[in-house]
Amino acid sequence: MTAPVKTGVVIPAQAGIQEALTMLYSLDPQQMKTLMRVALGQEKADLVIEHGDLVNVYSGELIKNQSVAVKGKWIAYVGPDAGHCLGTETRRIDAVGKVLIPGLIDAHAHLLFYCTPDEFIRYAMRGGTTTAVTELANAAISCRYEG
Repeated sequence: MTAPVKTGVVIPAQAGIQEALTMLYSLDPQQMKTLMRVALGQEKADLVIEHGDLVNVYSGELIKNQSVAVKGKWIAYVGPDAGHCLGTETRRIDAVGKVLIPGLIDAHAHLLFYCTPDEFIRYAMRGGTTTAVTELANAAISCRYEG
């Protein structure tokens, strides 16, 4: 689950970190506080994926036996033990032997020439792609816009 960053957002130089994050990620301060409470175990997650091997995309390292806690559509916690995020209503997925990766970005997509956006999404998501960068002309063609 990746955060949908808004494009074309101008953040004033005097903006604080919380204000900048709100502007970029569409999170209001209350949602941020909720995620912090989940990460601290003060509120329970909706979903916890446990015991997976996590890919660190910055170092290339595979970190064994990690868990991810999710609240709503947002990741609230990543670490070796998400037990403090579990509640009686929390859905649990055992990921032993599985690899957890962040959403992948297809930074050069021309696939839209060959299918509609919904077809592209259906196939791209199966491979872990959650974001695609393409020219607007590609999107217009696949949506059958003229001109």
